[in-house]
Amino acid sequence: MAPPVRGPRGAPQPDEGGVPAGGVAGAERCASSSGSAATSQAEFPAVVTDLVGAPDTRRYGALLLAGAHGIADMELTGHLGAEGLNATADELVDALVRMVTDTGART
Repeated sequence: MAPPVRGPRGAPQPDEGGVPAGGVAGAERCASSSGSAATSQAEFPAVVTDLVGAPDTRRYGALLLAGAHGIADMELTGHLGAEGLNATADELVDALVRMVTDTGART
């Protein structure tokens, strides 16, 4: 069986009938996750506002997202293990949130 065709960002492309890779099960996963994603996107700014205050929500939210993405990439590529930085993704995310929270409280 041939691997699914991937788009420019690596996401599986739908087949000719418009069904996402993975068939009906894949379509059901996409449908259920899109609702969760919308909820997360709505809740994230509120959580950041609670941490740093309304004037700084966008700036610190962007820092948190960029940092979390970078940490995830580093974990996936093996840069965080004993051979690399000898840190876990959880430790780095905790440190990032603490730094943003501490800085946001001072501004």
